[in-house]
Amino acid sequence: MAKKIENKYFLRNKSNGTYTDVTSLFNGVNILACSGLDSKGKSLNVYAEQWITGGTDFMVASEDGRIVRENVDIAVTFIVGDRYASAQSDVITGHGTAYCQTEVADNVFLSDAVCILPQGNTIVTNRSVTFYKYQNGSRVSLGTGTFYTAASDTTIYIALSEAGHVSWTTYSPYANDFGAQEVYDSFVDYMTDTDVWLKSMYVGKQVHCVSLDGFEPKTIKLHRGDNTYILGEIKLKCLEKPMKIT
Repeated sequence: MAKKIENKYFLRNKSNGTYTDVTSLFNGVNILACSGLDSKGKSLNVYAEQWITGGTDFMVASEDGRIVRENVDIAVTFIVGDRYASAQSDVITGHGTAYCQTEVADNVFLSDAVCILPQGNTIVTNRSVTFYKYQNGSRVSLGTGTFYTAASDTTIYIALSEAGHVSWTTYSPYANDFGAQEVYDSFVDYMTDTDVWLKSMYVGKQVHCVSLDGFEPKTIKLHRGDNTYILGEIKLKCLEKPMKIT
């Protein structure tokens, strides 16, 4: 089961856009830490020596006496892995409508073949039907209801007690084929190709920032099943002072 990591960090890629939870924007990305949002940048224009003016020694910071500081740098440490992805539902593989019109028994009408259903896949109908397959030239009932899951690769037919249309949808079970490298590449591209707005619910700050440095992952562990992960850190320069979330 995926860890509860949502609602902590949010991203948007334009000033008037809507913040989106990172876990929704990039399924399988978990931001572990975002340091520097509460830091102060290096002071600028502060002189170490004393200036003598009118017999008074004083430190010069800026023309109006305020210390000018450069914008802070922040570091986003993150991990990408299947264990951080949301639970996946079955995948829709096909849908359509069948018209049952061929009489094969008293008051029973059979459709043309609805679909080839691979093993483990499911067909769901909008009304109760009888599912059939043909075996050695004979019709074999697979059961009656609104869904059927194939025990083996099967060509599915459906029957009704009267002629009519039946809508159907086929589903394939979610396969654990999470692409850590693909998700990692998408997240890094998003964070480094343009300036972004980042909101941290931990610190209660939001910031407009841009990546200035080159980027390389810290750790890569691929082809290890559920234990596959990529760990990385992106260093960002704030373009404005971090603002309190209002």
